[in-house]
Amino acid sequence: MTSLSSLLSEVKHLQNSSVVKIFKSKKHTVALIKKEEKFFVLKWYEPGFQNSFFQESKILHEIKRQVLIPKLIESNREHQFLLLEYIPGKNVCDQINNQNIETKEKTRIIQQVAHWFYQFHSYYQQKSISLIHGDAHLRNFIITTNQTVYGLDFEESKPGKVSEDVANLCASILTTNPSFTKEKKQLQHQFIETYEQIIHQQIKNIDSLVKKAVKKTIQRRKK
Repeated sequence: MTSLSSLLSEVKHLQNSSVVKIFKSKKHTVALIKKEEKFFVLKWYEPGFQNSFFQESKILHEIKRQVLIPKLIESNREHQFLLLEYIPGKNVCDQINNQNIETKEKTRIIQQVAHWFYQFHSYYQQKSISLIHGDAHLRNFIITTNQTVYGLDFEESKPGKVSEDVANLCASILTTNPSFTKEKKQLQHQFIETYEQIIHQQIKNIDSLVKKAVKKTIQRRKK
């Protein structure tokens, strides 16, 4: 795989772009770039992840009018990258784990995340498709300066039960540092409660599913 600077020089309409920041990513190269005084996010997939590239591109296109996500500017098959709208904001995981932020504010953020998941799930349910986010982690959400939550990263989306997303998001709340605090437990219960209120029903066996998700999350981080 060539360097990011080489990619920008190879793609004609990106030749005058500059790299502002490289974001943390386990699999791919994700960068904030600047072009003609405008900022964009470029997600460049590693070789062998063609299916992930097509999956995320497809979902971003499908849900753009129904769910709060960054706008897809370009899906480049030749070089296997996505060019996305840059939305300034703070990572939800950092906000939830920030001990200087009041619980009341964190609760409001978590409620917004629950509403976001409902919008995502209901969009596909209306089409008789059981698609879930698949990587339900606090780090895949940002909150803007006007206090709006946006969802990110859809390459692991897959058919499944919404309870899986709910349980995994709860595991993310509980296990990120500081973990298993009284506040964290309150927030994960608030997330479940808000989601259940929106759908007007309880999620079957959710407590058991959260415990399993927590166990898997801890085991995965030990590897």
